[in-house]
Amino acid sequence: MEKQINKMKETVEENTEHLRNMIENVKKESLDEIDYLEKTSLHAFDDQREILDIHIQNHNETVGEFDDLKHCTTPESVIEFHKKIVSKQLHTPDIVKLRLPSFKSESCIDNKNVQKYVGKITNTEPYTEYIRVSQDHKINFGCEKEANCIRKIVVNSNPGLQGCRHISLADDDHFWVSDYYGNLMLADLDGHVNKIEITKDKCSGFYTVAANGDLFCVNERKKKILRMVKDNDFDPDQKPFISNATWKPVSIYCSKYSGEILIGSLKDKSLDARVTRFDKAGKQIQQIMSPDYIVPHYVTENYNGDICVSDWERCAVIVHNKLGKHRFTHTGPLRKCYPSGICCDLLLNIIVYDGYSKSVLIIDCDGRFLSTLINLQSDWTGLLWHTRGLAIDIQHNLWVGESHSNTIKIYSYLNKTQDSSV
Repeated sequence: MEKQINKMKETVEENTEHLRNMIENVKKESLDEIDYLEKTSLHAFDDQREILDIHIQNHNETVGEFDDLKHCTTPESVIEFHKKIVSKQLHTPDIVKLRLPSFKSESCIDNKNVQKYVGKITNTEPYTEYIRVSQDHKINFGCEKEANCIRKIVVNSNPGLQGCRHISLADDDHFWVSDYYGNLMLADLDGHVNKIEITKDKCSGFYTVAANGDLFCVNERKKKILRMVKDNDFDPDQKPFISNATWKPVSIYCSKYSGEILIGSLKDKSLDARVTRFDKAGKQIQQIMSPDYIVPHYVTENYNGDICVSDWERCAVIVHNKLGKHRFTHTGPLRKCYPSGICCDLLLNIIVYDGYSKSVLIIDCDGRFLSTLINLQSDWTGLLWHTRGLAIDIQHNLWVGESHSNTIKIYSYLNKTQDSSV
């Protein structure tokens, strides 16, 4: 794919350079011709002026000679003067009408005309034909059964973890988890905490881990994104990786494949919300302003490039494709939902925790509700609803954080089919 994309870019660059050279050549020829016409036209005007100047001078001289008529006192002298004037044969010169050059544009130049020469991309919806791997895996729709809970991790720390609001996997043996009070902890699979960061940020999906293990964290109050290199600590005085004076970040996700960063944010003193894409160097390369967003609490990326946002103020999961075009808005099987933690599986399905139905839902890549994956009604503590962190590891196990405790349950989610060669 990378070779094909690079080849397309090279072809566009070559065609554009060729068109630019053609335009420069035509421009030079046209300007040279205009310069030549200007010189020849001015020369013709100068010739006409010279002829007229000579005739005007002759007429002025003749008019001056009439002053001598007053000295003619005899008929003979008058006749002699008349013969002199007539002999000059004064006449009006022929004036040649000069034709000025003109310029006419043959056609209106627009983007379509230029695109014919540069080249046109024929497949503008690269994510409509999805690549699935369902031949090798199937969903374990009964994974909520206790037998399919393959592990429980109790995060032991001081201060204690007050609910698992967001989870981001660091590597095979470690993960980051945060609670309702901005306590961010790095723990191992036995629940031992290796690092604690007190962020005081209470936004939801406010941190993410890159493929190389670096941690990116939102500082909502100071409107900036901090980067912590793997095995280092946050430096509060470090230069922000990304900052914006008018947009407050509330969620972040780093693509494990491209390394690009998605940030959900809100604009000060307005109701505007957006998701912005940045490259690895922190340069903005895309902005999605959608009226469907109210507060993009959680953001993630599907395997097909779709941008999935969990927005409980909107009571919906909102999905745009990689080009920023809205694909669908899902409001849950009960026509209402309070989505929080969100992730995507290898089959392009979207998994989200719904605080309204107190369950983990699974939605396909076209926005259709597939099933209630895990029913957590019995795990409910009596409050209206809770947020929960979700994640899927490289073994395709589903991690579900409990909303009211320091426990994370890991479920067997995707199972290998009996015949993976089909």
